Amino acid sequence: NDDFMKSSEIVFSRLMKEAPNAIDLFTFAKGSGMYNPNYDLDMKRHSLKVVNALCWAVSKADHFDDIRGELIKLGERHRYYGLRLCYIQPMEHVLHNLVKEHLGPLYNEEIREAWTQFLKMLLYCVFHPLLKAEHRRKKIFIRGFNGKIICKMTQRAAVFYIVVLIILLAWLRVSVERVIRARNSTQQ
Repeated sequence: NDDFMKSSEIVFSRLMKEAPNAIDLFTFAKGSGMYNPNYDLDMKRHSLKVVNALCWAVSKADHFDDIRGELIKLGERHRYYGLRLCYIQPMEHVLHNLVKEHLGPLYNEEIREAWTQFLKMLLYCVFHPLLKAEHRRKKIFIRGFNGKIICKMTQRAAVFYIVVLIILLAWLRVSVERVIRARNSTQQ
């Protein structure tokens, strides 16, 4: 049980080193960083939850299709906490190295391949809601005359800005026409 507790703490301490912005995912750490007096206790509790969930998923690896829906729901919940796609690689790296260290000399190429495949399936399911959302928010790049990107935005934002631009141009046209009519009437 001490190994389990130690493993759970290692996962998060390494994740925070590899992806320091991940601290923002945790409501108990938001705004207070490491200065929250309950930070260590809350982080240990959450670390245990994550490692428990990972152990549960590993125990169901032979019937992965049975747990896919639960993992996607887990990802959907974490999407609202601020989970980002940039955490896939650090999390995969941390979990992979943890298994490698834990198994020591028993770790071999066959285990590496199986663990890598399992982690990819697991993380794909957890990050699936983010991948779907990211696909819906394709980026549009606006380039200046020199070819450099001057603005990046989602398609939805681009449509909004185009509509606003059209309204502003119409308003500007009407305003200019009023000024021209006013000048013409004063000149006559």
